Amino acid sequence: MFIFPQETWVHVVSVQEGDITRLYFNGTQVQEITTKGCYSYPKTGHFSPLYIGSLASGAADGKDNFSAYGTDGKIDEVYIFKRALTAADVKALYASPN
Repeated sequence: MFIFPQETWVHVVSVQEGDITRLYFNGTQVQEITTKGCYSYPKTGHFSPLYIGSLASGAADGKDNFSAYGTDGKIDEVYIFKRALTAADVKALYASPN
C-alpha cells in the first residue's frame, strides 16, 4: 500500500492493458493487478464511466456513490492515451517538466 506524502506533488499513472492494470508513482511501478471485467457493466456490456479523484461504487438503488474513497488533494494535468503506456513511457512523462 502506498501512503501519499502530505503537501507534496505525486505523479500518478494507471495503465490498463488487457486484463492487467499497472499503477506507477513518480515514474516507478508500485503495483500490478488482474482487473478482468472491472471496467464493464455486466448487465449492458458497456464500459464503465471514468471517475478521476473518486471511486464510484454501485449502490443498491443502482446509483453511483461518490462519498467513499474521494481524494482530498488537487488533480492537475490529466491525460488519457489511446494505447497502453510502457514503463519507459511513464518514466519519460515523469521526467518531463510539463
